[in-house]
Amino acid sequence: GVFDVLGISGISGFAGVSGISGYGPSVDMLWLESGISGDGPSADMWWLESGPCSQLGPCISSPNFPNAYGNNKECRIGVPSGMMKQIAVEAFNTESIFDVLWVNGVGYHGESSPDGITPTSTIAWRSDESVTGPGWKLCLESGTPSTFGA
Repeated sequence: GVFDVLGISGISGFAGVSGISGYGPSVDMLWLESGISGDGPSADMWWLESGPCSQLGPCISSPNFPNAYGNNKECRIGVPSGMMKQIAVEAFNTESIFDVLWVNGVGYHGESSPDGITPTSTIAWRSDESVTGPGWKLCLESGTPSTFGA
């Protein structure tokens, strides 16, 4: 189904690759994005594509976090092309070897996390049929430099 829709001058339904020709820059435009409020698509924001994981702003966590995730769970996290932000890991603890988070083709499990990695393609999570862990919470770095001192 269509979840992200652009409305122009009261006409809704521009989605996917449908064009918007005939509308000038002076018309009212409204962008509605499922589950996430904001100004529309961004080259530096990921999104939860599928599965029971949770997203709150720039952070995505495993199912049921901070409690243990369940068996046989899968999630996919969409990453826009040209992503420039690194992953800031707030927590990461999964069943070693068997419950794996895949980032840029590398599998992370146990306490080995993708902290500091810049994702370049879809991120995938899968837990197997037995033994679970507390899970993980990943955020995107803010990208805003901090200044300390006087």
